[in-house]
Amino acid sequence: MKSIGQIAGARLPRRVTARLAGIGSAPSALVWQPAPPARGDPAIARQLSRGVLLFDGRLLETLEPHPWDLGPPDQVWQDGLHGQAWLDDAAASDDPACWTHLTGWLWTWIERYGQGTGPGWEPEVASRRLTRWIAHSVRILTNQPSERSNQFFRAMGLHVRYVDWRWRETSDGPERIEALAGLVYARLSLEGKTRDTQRAIVDLGREAARIIGPDGCIASRSPEDLARIVAMLTWSLRAIEDSGLTPSVRQEAAIRRAEPVLAALRHPSGDLARFHGGKPGVDLAPEQRNQLSQGRPPSEVSAPMGYQRMTCGRTCLIMDGAIPPSGAFGKTAHASAMAFELSVGRHAVVVNAGSGHAFGSRAAQSSRRAAAHSGVELGRRCPGRLLAPDGGATQLLTDGRVRSRLSYDAAGAWLLGESALYENWFGMLHERRLHLRLDGLRLSGEDTVLANRAETRTQVQRAFEKLDAPAEITVRLHLAPDVVAATALNGRAISLKVPDGGTWMFAADTDNITLADSTYYDENRPKPRATQQIIARAPILDYWGRIIWSLEQLPQGSSPLRLRVADSQ
Repeated sequence: MKSIGQIAGARLPRRVTARLAGIGSAPSALVWQPAPPARGDPAIARQLSRGVLLFDGRLLETLEPHPWDLGPPDQVWQDGLHGQAWLDDAAASDDPACWTHLTGWLWTWIERYGQGTGPGWEPEVASRRLTRWIAHSVRILTNQPSERSNQFFRAMGLHVRYVDWRWRETSDGPERIEALAGLVYARLSLEGKTRDTQRAIVDLGREAARIIGPDGCIASRSPEDLARIVAMLTWSLRAIEDSGLTPSVRQEAAIRRAEPVLAALRHPSGDLARFHGGKPGVDLAPEQRNQLSQGRPPSEVSAPMGYQRMTCGRTCLIMDGAIPPSGAFGKTAHASAMAFELSVGRHAVVVNAGSGHAFGSRAAQSSRRAAAHSGVELGRRCPGRLLAPDGGATQLLTDGRVRSRLSYDAAGAWLLGESALYENWFGMLHERRLHLRLDGLRLSGEDTVLANRAETRTQVQRAFEKLDAPAEITVRLHLAPDVVAATALNGRAISLKVPDGGTWMFAADTDNITLADSTYYDENRPKPRATQQIIARAPILDYWGRIIWSLEQLPQGSSPLRLRVADSQ
């Protein structure tokens, strides 16, 4: 049953709720201090103390003693600053001056905004901030006068009430789990009512069971979102158990369902596949990484969250084999259907551009298009198209179907995919056939587009005429930044030198193969990384087009002249 505060708080604007949450008793002590959700980086702490503020790829510099007067470049950067996860980095530093400088930011924040005013009052951001305050509270309060200690506990009491009242309005994914996990953490740590702690544990378990489906999948289909959810659930589960309480069986079951799916979406390097706005990984403590790696082997998970994973030898390929997410998640989904990533050993070779949301709205929009993925385009257009922005939210259309099937035999792994996302716009289907040889040293691909019904053939011609674009099929392979690429065989092939992975060669049955500039979005850097992409194009004739291609590792010392273009499959 909701309390009066929850009912009133949910009906009021956030800032009013935050001010209202300041009315009430403050906890007087910490009764327990669980471990923080992540370990910090002392190098980041040193960087911050010098006034270099990098959050999600956006960089600002300041010579001021604190950053609270800076104009944030965007909401994501602001949330990173006000969430105060950088306290983990400060705590990891062995430099007392660095710790003093960064905790000075905290005390200034409390003086300015600790009564529920100013920015940073999204429920998940407030929960993130509260978690760090509690995790490092003993050190924060060391040698502080009683007045500051009282101020600190009053601010924590406000945060607990605010998050308790407003967590239901968070996005239906990692944000909600983060808000609830932080609330559980606070209830376990601060002096308070036992029934409130039990209620928070029940709420967390119920939301975990709802957000993580029976098959271990989530609605956003973002591997990073799933990793963040599992990491927070695992951390909070351990905290509940260590406190002597019993966690929700729903929470435990949700973790068990998601772990094998998450393991299947990791490359051998440990990096996550970058689909639908996801990054390669999340910041986890070593014990959490070990926890996430447990469960069934990835090969035993069938189509994890709609993706297909095939591994042979040291080569691993992960392809998006399902329709993009829709509804609220369609506003951040990427046009990555039938696109893949490929790694050899611990080195990425073929990648997607990743999410550009940290580098501005144009980069965010561009990174969602088909051209930013290692997939196929028709007429240089994105399948499903992107609607014009409406209030800052751009919806990806998902009319059509995407199907995929994976099988193994004595020759290796076979992956067949079919996408109808082009059908409404062009009247054409896309079929992708991939074969990874048993030793993992050769990937053969065949991409075909066709109008398989007579009534759609007129639509094909009209669609290209309307676009004023050539009728052609385009295959793109974006390369990892550490791969060195060059044209070979008089422009009929592309050679790729992979760190510790030898030399690979791309070839296709078309004369139109080029090596072009590309972008790799890395949110740990202030600017996108420059890289390259392979582009192979072929004309669509008689409402049918096809490109057969191969990516093969050359034996050491062999000549590229012996390279064979992919056999017909």
